[in-house]
Amino acid sequence: MQMKSMRPIVAFRAIRELFANPDDTQQVFEIIEALQGPSLVRIRARLQKTEQGKRLLAERPDLVPLLKDRDALRALPEGSLGRAA
Repeated sequence: MQMKSMRPIVAFRAIRELFANPDDTQQVFEIIEALQGPSLVRIRARLQKTEQGKRLLAERPDLVPLLKDRDALRALPEGSLGRAA
């Protein structure tokens, strides 16, 4: 497994692009890639071990519609990541 170092300048640029155009979901993947450290490498490896994880990694679903649905996010359980958004 290859260890990756963080690239904060690349992440900052991608965040700036994402704020400028929230529909540019490719920037989310750029941010994740730029900030990927050893823990994210391990998480990806674990995802690749499950069928659902493999599907998500292959499909890279568009999260923007889900994140824009504030009512659905507020309906998530207290303390969940989605509810915190």
